[in-house]
Amino acid sequence: SGVISSSETEDLDWINNWKKYFSSFTIGDILIKPTWEEVKPEDADKFMIEIDPGISFGTGKHETTQLCIKQLIKYIEGAKEAPTVLDVGCGSGILSIVSLLYGAKFVTETDIDRLCKEAVSENFLNNKLDESLTKLYIGDLTSDKTLQDQIGHGCYDVVCANILADIL
Repeated sequence: SGVISSSETEDLDWINNWKKYFSSFTIGDILIKPTWEEVKPEDADKFMIEIDPGISFGTGKHETTQLCIKQLIKYIEGAKEAPTVLDVGCGSGILSIVSLLYGAKFVTETDIDRLCKEAVSENFLNNKLDESLTKLYIGDLTSDKTLQDQIGHGCYDVVCANILADIL
């Protein structure tokens, strides 16, 4: 048998309430800092990336994101020429930002969530990056043939996809 019940939840600002759980952290010499925090004196010498994911994914705290960041740095800094990058499931744009700050010449981004566009744009602005260095496509890259053709085939030096394993 099914039981239906109702109750009232506390009226909280759920859109902003999560921010108290996201604070600055480092990945090697990189300081990833929320836009609403000040830089601590002991972090002043670090390479800084400012992120506000908004309602998109991508604070950089997840282990898979940190592994992607380390590999991006390795392959971009080690490249003979500035590489082109494809960021599949770009979310907040954090991997695109890392790519450009470490020397990529252009990043193509994709995501299925239209709401990521605002977060990516704001995060590029926060990190003083020119949006002409990137192009964002919204859609399902796994099934949309037109989107696949727009993005291109076999034309990227580095591809990152910090998304669900079953989709990969």
